[in-house]
Amino acid sequence: MKVLVLGGTRFFGIHLVDELLKSNCDVTIATRGLTSDSFGNKVKRIRLDRHDELSIINNLSDKYFDVIYDNLAYCSNDIEILLPHIHCGKYVVTSSTSVYNPLKGDVKETDFDSITYPYINCKRNEVEYAEGKRLVEAAILQKFNDINYICVRFPFVIGKDDYTRRLIKYIKCYKEKKKLYINNIKNEMSFIDSKEAGKFLAFLKDINNFRGCINAASDGTLSIYEILSTLESNKNDLDENIYGLFLRNTAEIAPYNDVDSYQIDTFLAKQLGFKFSNINSWIDSLIKEYIKEIERNY
Repeated sequence: MKVLVLGGTRFFGIHLVDELLKSNCDVTIATRGLTSDSFGNKVKRIRLDRHDELSIINNLSDKYFDVIYDNLAYCSNDIEILLPHIHCGKYVVTSSTSVYNPLKGDVKETDFDSITYPYINCKRNEVEYAEGKRLVEAAILQKFNDINYICVRFPFVIGKDDYTRRLIKYIKCYKEKKKLYINNIKNEMSFIDSKEAGKFLAFLKDINNFRGCINAASDGTLSIYEILSTLESNKNDLDENIYGLFLRNTAEIAPYNDVDSYQIDTFLAKQLGFKFSNINSWIDSLIKEYIKEIERNY
């Protein structure tokens, strides 16, 4: 199977490529060539600017791939400059659960309708992240609906390779007793491990009976309070430290603030045959990795 990955040199893109190679796929990664990778001669490489139409035309318009993964679509213009110039059997784009508005309660795919969403063509710097992802989906479903597509809606992706550094920030501030303003410390949220995100994307290459938008998340939810509770054996100490350090609105604002309690429904993905891990099976080991990193840098 010939597979192209737009953006495969960091975070879950790396895990996607690893999974594809395990399946003996003929993998090509397309990037600007600014980030090195460890794949050696196991992959082919195309140097292009994903956000420049002429670069896409020059490098992709004469090629065919069985599957194209697009981890670099952030707005409707990214879709408009790409889809007219690619040739593939299936197009899989990374979307986000931030498309849901509100992102609250038990969240199903039908809670956001890309087909009826008001469409505009815009560039990445013209809209916020969530709106950009809504318009990515709207562009595909409203303007290029003849393509065989899957839009994957991920919640917060976390892992020791998380370049956003959001979750480790909470742990680092807690360990170092630095103030951080959190306004939703007990709200339950969905997450997915970066390796599992890559594994799910790779799984979709073999799915021939599905076309549309799909949720993907590890089973279970966690609050920041529950995550920090692993750092303290005494609940009273935890509560004292949290209210002393983390709930002052004059401090730096925390990364996941303003997010309501929600849980991503993954029934559809499970129907297709994918088995998600439970977040409680790996969150402790991730926190330990973060603590080791923090202690190494003291």
